[in-house]
Amino acid sequence: MTSPVELASLTVPNEVEKVKPPAQQPATADLTVAPGTRADNVATTTDPRPRAVHVIGFSRCRRWAATPVTAADTPAICTFSRHVRTQCDRWATGASRIPQCDDGGMRVVSLVPSLTEAVATTMSEVLVGATDYCTHPAGLDVARVGGSKYPDLDRVRALRPDLVLLNVEENRSADADALRAAGIGVHVTFPRTVDEALSELAEMLTALGATGEPGWLTAARHAWAAVTPGPPRRAVVPVWRKPWVVVGGTTFATDVLRRLGVTNLYTDHADRYPRPTLDEIRNRRPDLMVLPDEPYLFTPDDGPEAFPGTPCALVSGRHLTWYGPSLAEAPTLLTAQLASTCSR
Repeated sequence: MTSPVELASLTVPNEVEKVKPPAQQPATADLTVAPGTRADNVATTTDPRPRAVHVIGFSRCRRWAATPVTAADTPAICTFSRHVRTQCDRWATGASRIPQCDDGGMRVVSLVPSLTEAVATTMSEVLVGATDYCTHPAGLDVARVGGSKYPDLDRVRALRPDLVLLNVEENRSADADALRAAGIGVHVTFPRTVDEALSELAEMLTALGATGEPGWLTAARHAWAAVTPGPPRRAVVPVWRKPWVVVGGTTFATDVLRRLGVTNLYTDHADRYPRPTLDEIRNRRPDLMVLPDEPYLFTPDDGPEAFPGTPCALVSGRHLTWYGPSLAEAPTLLTAQLASTCSR
């Protein structure tokens, strides 16, 4: 194994580390995973579709609003080994408290690119830090704190945040625990469907003090409510090669495609991000290969040649996998891209 790379902005393996932004990743980089671990296999031991989890610890803010969290609201996140389940970690325990600040406003650090875009577009004044891979909105001018998988927690703490935004699969539970131990609140998201994404975004922005729903979120609701599925097609959705990694079931991207008339052939696979061989992918006999431009940058010359005779749609990875302002234009853009195919 060579250069370790993180599948940025997806619900991704916890042990996979990013070293370059998606646009700068070498086309031949390998995916590095901790030995003996199937990091792409994540499940919950409670409700299979848990709600967003809010865990707010001690903050410098003087006023608090407290909401109790029950065990049912707090999914235990498990990482599986190659054959057996390993020990479960609880992302969240105890009571949830949302800080309400009287001393100049809340200070927020985001460790999730799509949430960074959502907050910066809606209420940029509260955002004080983000990862090196938070590329939107353009010109974002905040302190950088390293990667989402392995952030520099000293830099995060130095920014004195009231709240850090995380995602169950984008980030590590160990970092959430370390932040809480330092008296910093964390807000954790885990959407697997478009509806969950819209709800969790609204909930997060309300927690941050947004007054009313932002225009982009309303536009996203309307855009997805008005979607008419295209012609039914059966597809495989790679997000990496060398080795091949594809999108599995119960993922946000799978639901996005389903709403557009595209059925993911790996929906029923036990892994959220299966790693089939090329022959296994071909043997599924897909009607369509959906090739996003991130985390792996598939292009007309890098990807379609592996699937001779099968139509390939090159799509925007941000619109397929991010949940934020891009949701408003995703249905129109992805519909057009799915209809424009190439083959080799």
